[in-house]
Amino acid sequence: MIRPGPLQRIQRIRARLTAGSPLAPEDAAILVKAIDAAIATGATIEMGLGLAPGWGSVLRRRARLSALQALSAIDEPDAGTRAFARQISRELALYAARQFRADQRSAQPPSGRSGMFFQLLVSNGGRVPSAESIRKILDLAG
Repeated sequence: MIRPGPLQRIQRIRARLTAGSPLAPEDAAILVKAIDAAIATGATIEMGLGLAPGWGSVLRRRARLSALQALSAIDEPDAGTRAFARQISRELALYAARQFRADQRSAQPPSGRSGMFFQLLVSNGGRVPSAESIRKILDLAG
């Protein structure tokens, strides 16, 4: 049996807690050990769970890239990355102003294009990335 990595473990713990379900005994033991280490030594709980420094930003970058790639696959930007980035930035600003807060309060994240915009904003701390930032992300991804 393959043991889960720290990220898979934390995602599993989160899913169980979100669902109001009890943790598996091994997950509960790992979480308690991480909390105890944080209290006793000042280490972070993340360190106790075996998560590398910066793990959260890695996840956010992946989420941003995933949403942008999904939008790019739908729109198939013929005019090039720069024009596509400007278009997405404009649409994202409109979504942020009109719908994002309501979607945050909803129990279910939106689907389709709004869902991709939602994922982009959540992964960017609620801020609309500039067209230049969007272009750079897409260019780096190749």
